[in-house]
Amino acid sequence: MVAGRDLDALVALVERAERGDVEAARTLAAAGGSSDDGAGGAGGPRGDAAAGGAAGPGAAGGVAGAGGEVSEDLAFRAAVCALAHVLAHPGDYPDETARERHSALCEAHAADPARLAVLRPLGERLRALEADGILPAAMVVRSRRRRP
Repeated sequence: MVAGRDLDALVALVERAERGDVEAARTLAAAGGSSDDGAGGAGGPRGDAAAGGAAGPGAAGGVAGAGGEVSEDLAFRAAVCALAHVLAHPGDYPDETARERHSALCEAHAADPARLAVLRPLGERLRALEADGILPAAMVVRSRRRRP
């Protein structure tokens, strides 16, 4: 649960990162991995044209849920900002960081076509970094699908 000033600070940090503030994005990336929704922690989508999204800095929607909790929208925006930063600076993070964050976001938002559309360009960037040998290519192991 994030309350009062902490929530306001998180909103400001996400908005700064969405506007291209590298330090804000780095802070979000460093905070990533502690989220309950498997979306990479405090990091969220850029949501701007550069990330292929439609939700910009002013699209916070409901910033806080009941009890001052971080809204799903804000958490997603923060996770996309963090992932975009990791992809922009792959040498600063362990090899699997980008793949793990992207996979977690895709899995958490698999039922939301709008959010998957925001993630698609980031996935393309990830695959390009793998193809160029900057990041190791990874095989994703999925659970067995149930057949009807």
